[in-house]
Amino acid sequence: MTEQLIVVDYQEGAGGEFIASWLSAHFGQTLQTNLQANPNYLQKWLNSHSLTQPDWHSNFEKYLEKFFQECTQHNIQRIAVSYHLYKYPEHVEILKKNSTVRFVRVNCNNHQTQINNDYCRKVLNRVLGPNDFAEIKFMLQNQSQEKINHCLSMYKKNQLTYQQLVPIQRNFELKKLPSQDIEIMYEDFFVDFDRTPAAYQTLCSQLQLTPNAQLLDALIDRNKKNLQHS
Repeated sequence: MTEQLIVVDYQEGAGGEFIASWLSAHFGQTLQTNLQANPNYLQKWLNSHSLTQPDWHSNFEKYLEKFFQECTQHNIQRIAVSYHLYKYPEHVEILKKNSTVRFVRVNCNNHQTQINNDYCRKVLNRVLGPNDFAEIKFMLQNQSQEKINHCLSMYKKNQLTYQQLVPIQRNFELKKLPSQDIEIMYEDFFVDFDRTPAAYQTLCSQLQLTPNAQLLDALIDRNKKNLQHS
């Protein structure tokens, strides 16, 4: 078991992977501002394996134990992870069996268009290249040979997108996020940066984190640039 586990509960496009990396940076891990180009294996472990393991839902406790074992092997005692809990609301109670877990839910009400655009631009429509080959190989495990051949053919033509690699329904309605712990507003961290410092202080108090001015500045700088490209 970890000393502290923070699960970021969010829907696609709402910045959950970045928030997980940013929170993990408070524990000494490297902050990644582009999670598609530089994914952190452990921070996205739950989401990644949920896409590749056919028995993920029925054997979630087994996989969760494996996640904790991998954290121990990498000497990680405190970590924030991103996880699409709306797909598996029953997993909230399983995760809560670990007494150190906290949940941070990203409320993106009124910003659905922006997060949908971000998700298509940065994830679904991104063409995968040589730097993504390890992820491609991981995502194709347990897939049919026909699917593997098709994806590799598209990859060789430099035409393979994440949407083709992992077929995802383009169902962009607002998701019901199941965790009932801490809620942050997308507006406060990704849109209205005058409100970010106060929201950050509140979040640090709720999670008992030591505020870090450099990490706050890094979040604001990254998300201002992201907003300009939305």
